[in-house]
Amino acid sequence: MDMNRRDFLRTSTTLGAVASLGITLPLIAHAAIRARDNVPNISTRHVKSTCAHCVNFCGINIKLENNVICAIYPDPARAPYYNVGICPKGVSGLFNPYDPYRIKTPLKRTNPKKDLGEDPRWVAISWDLDHATTDAMERGMKMVVIEPRLSHTAAKADEWLPIRPGKDVLLLLGMAKQLIDADMIDRPFLTGYTNAPCLVGADGHFLRNAEGTPLVWDRNSQSARPFSVGVQPELQTRQTIEGATYRTAFQIFADSIKGITPDYVEKNAGIPADKVTSLAQELGKQARIGATVVVDGQRLRYRPVAIHTFRGLAAKQFGMQSWRAGLILQMLLGNIDAVGGINLHSVYKKTALSATCQSRVSPDAD
Repeated sequence: MDMNRRDFLRTSTTLGAVASLGITLPLIAHAAIRARDNVPNISTRHVKSTCAHCVNFCGINIKLENNVICAIYPDPARAPYYNVGICPKGVSGLFNPYDPYRIKTPLKRTNPKKDLGEDPRWVAISWDLDHATTDAMERGMKMVVIEPRLSHTAAKADEWLPIRPGKDVLLLLGMAKQLIDADMIDRPFLTGYTNAPCLVGADGHFLRNAEGTPLVWDRNSQSARPFSVGVQPELQTRQTIEGATYRTAFQIFADSIKGITPDYVEKNAGIPADKVTSLAQELGKQARIGATVVVDGQRLRYRPVAIHTFRGLAAKQFGMQSWRAGLILQMLLGNIDAVGGINLHSVYKKTALSATCQSRVSPDAD
């Protein structure tokens, strides 16, 4: 073995220090052998989970020795759906379950004054959901959480459905197909508030008149016309106009998801086929399509269902398209900006929103 002068001096110094203590090399070797022989059997296993330190929810592989967490690594098998690696905060997650000073109960701030010099006056509260959600659930609201991990929210939901990571879009489109097949869709909303009835050519472009206005197929005149007063747009149709075939945007969407059956969703996303069907039916039923409610003297659409997501679905590859599928599904139900539905506008713009809705409602929208 090659040894330079510095290594030789370092080794000589160490051995000299050991010798000065009266410890001989045979004693050191004997102690090492005893330590080796007395090492207990260590049971090592790995558990795959999800890091919850931030909104990215990276896939992790946890190493346990005798059921004690000793290391956290990134899970390469889930790199296509989560981040390739994990950050130092995720690696340090093993300290959380063993830190004697960790927070062990939910805390509530009792001091309304918020400043760097103010004492928050935290008090311990129960693990129940926040009062607003709890009150809603007591009034009959049902909450279904669909995600790969059993989060705190999922643990308190009426139902938790574990789905394969990155496959949310299949479930969303599968439910959309079920709603369309069962005709549990808000046709007045789709024709009056979206471009679903607009005619689209084989090139993917809208059919337009000389002024550039998109055209719909009017069932009254049986012709392509701009959507205006007196026009009744067809939502699902194929038409041949001047030798070219056109379909409505809605028809194109319906045709594109024909293969996403409940069995297909079960095979690829892990959600049972009967659950795909029952979820869609429950959404369609609870949406109360066609119902209205009077608020501040105005009659508004009433759709007490909503689908909400955080970055778990959106902050992934093709995440925008996944959430677009969620929005399309809710458009089918007509719950966009409806009472009880999902609000896509700022809550501080209610007046402007009401004016916009009133100007776009067709006479037969209700």
